[in-house]
Amino acid sequence: MRTDCSHHARAKVTLEGGEVLNLTDFQVIDEPAFNKLSDEAFLDLRKSGALGLVYCHLASSNSWTSLVYQASIRGQRR
Repeated sequence: MRTDCSHHARAKVTLEGGEVLNLTDFQVIDEPAFNKLSDEAFLDLRKSGALGLVYCHLASSNSWTSLVYQASIRGQRR
């Protein structure tokens, strides 16, 4: 099943202490593209069991700031 609402991504994160993390080769859901899916494609995701995973991904993508902060704290404790 191909929905064309995900793509490969990369991110460069600079922690508070100046350490730079390069995150590569991960997939992200493009929320505007997801919202434009046809009814048929949306139902296919639901029937396949993937819809819950998509919503979890979208919710977790709002946690980047918290993850960077936690990584900064962990780096300071070393």
